[in-house]
Amino acid sequence: MAVEQTQELQPLEKSMMAARFDDSRTKEPETWYKVVHNAGPEEVAESPSNSEDELHMSHDESTTSVSRPYGSQKVALLTTKPNQPAKLTESEKLEPLEKDYRDLQKAYDDARRDLHSSSRENRDQSFELRDIKRHLAKSQEQNTQLREQNGLLQEAYQDHRARGEKLSKSERNKYNERFEMFENHISHLQHERHKRETHMEFLIEQTREANDGKERLEAEARKLQRQIRDLSANLTECRDDLLRLQPTSQVSDNEISEQFSNLDQQIAGWVDDKTEDSTVLEEKFGSIKTVDGLPEMLRMFATPDHLRLAKKYPSSQPLLLRYFVHCYLRTFILSSDVYLFGLDARTIALLQGMEEGMKQLEPCRDEKTLRNWRSETLQGLLKMDSFIEEQSRQAKLASQTLSSALSALTSASPNDDDADSAELHKQIIQPTIHLATKLRLSTTDYRLTFHPFTRDPGKTATAYHHEIPNCSMVDITTHKIVRPDSMLKVGDDGRVGEEMLVVSPALVREHTDGKGRVMVCKPTVLVRLDEPMGKRSRGIRALGAWTPSWLVGDEGVE
Repeated sequence: MAVEQTQELQPLEKSMMAARFDDSRTKEPETWYKVVHNAGPEEVAESPSNSEDELHMSHDESTTSVSRPYGSQKVALLTTKPNQPAKLTESEKLEPLEKDYRDLQKAYDDARRDLHSSSRENRDQSFELRDIKRHLAKSQEQNTQLREQNGLLQEAYQDHRARGEKLSKSERNKYNERFEMFENHISHLQHERHKRETHMEFLIEQTREANDGKERLEAEARKLQRQIRDLSANLTECRDDLLRLQPTSQVSDNEISEQFSNLDQQIAGWVDDKTEDSTVLEEKFGSIKTVDGLPEMLRMFATPDHLRLAKKYPSSQPLLLRYFVHCYLRTFILSSDVYLFGLDARTIALLQGMEEGMKQLEPCRDEKTLRNWRSETLQGLLKMDSFIEEQSRQAKLASQTLSSALSALTSASPNDDDADSAELHKQIIQPTIHLATKLRLSTTDYRLTFHPFTRDPGKTATAYHHEIPNCSMVDITTHKIVRPDSMLKVGDDGRVGEEMLVVSPALVREHTDGKGRVMVCKPTVLVRLDEPMGKRSRGIRALGAWTPSWLVGDEGVE
């Protein structure tokens, strides 16, 4: 009887257990897929995942944000009518270039928006692929459990056969029902797996098409950038041509900007050398109780807020010294009230009287004529040996005065005053006088202001996010530059922090008609942010190729 029951179960074992479960067990995906994804010119950083089987796709903001090196550039054209008709012809040639530049800039912005849209679609599809992978892994886990249960049933059946025990009809029915349930469940899992693999293939194809579209948009963006650079070069060339039509004493903004930037770097380098040992500077400021404790030359520029700032944030003390140096240079050398550094008071009064007399002539001399006359006159004075000697004498006196005031804060002993004065004269005073001479010889009006928004440099003011492109903001905590794309907490009114100190002033050029101004060099502003700057968010990791490990995580496939 046991032999008959064994013979009855053999077809069931072969047809249902071996054919069904082994077929499901050995079925694995045979097709490999790969998502073509260009990470862009910059390196794609990997985002920390919450689980081992989380799917990532590259979405670095450096690849989806197209730099606009010329978007914020303002091309300033001289509106003064020249005496020669050639300037009018150059202006007419410049108009179509400006129109083409604006059209290309608009096309560039449209391409950038399309690029952002394509990147968002890629990210959404990557999230959907991640969910599908998780579902497939879960199905594979259930399949594994069913295999284990099948193995237990087989072991039980083998035990029955080994002991030669007979299976009752109810036990056979029970096993048959379990086999049928397993068969149906496996068929359902196989169907779900096939459906999700088909959907994954569709999503991968969509991702590939989106990546191709993104690549085309990036190529178009690069082409537009090249065209913008070419047009920008043409605009610069036309601007220089227009400047060449002005009187020979005209100085370009680029030359003035370069000299002022170099001077600011020289001041920063000199201060860094003198404050290399910060303990001396901290002790000096710590011993000062009020503004009256400062050297007499620095009192006219210091306020109680500056002392509180230096004591609360010792790292800001070198920046405060830079502020004092800029204040001194602006007041006594670079100010527009200084006719020309080195001229004595009698000569200045004579020249100013001559300018006032020219305004009373008939016909009245306009401002442009007066500036041209002043430029030519000062060029003649610069050729006189007596003026050169007087300017050199006053420059050495200014170096000694400023060095003496600063050494009271930076030097532990006054033995090296002469050496410090000579070094300061070479690195700071001489370049400042050279810059001041350039400004006075120019037929345009350049001015130094400690804030482009006409704020009092001695008072704190709110720092707004929209002001970041117009000044160089420095975080008082980390001394890092605050950029427009920095991770900042922005208030409802645009506030990002509080301005503590304007370290270096802005250099602006007044329009010839007296209406408006053009910023030539940005100011450097020390700010205290409301919230510390955050780190840049890392992009999503690229998908890579399809592998069987997607179904079971990183543990592999049986």
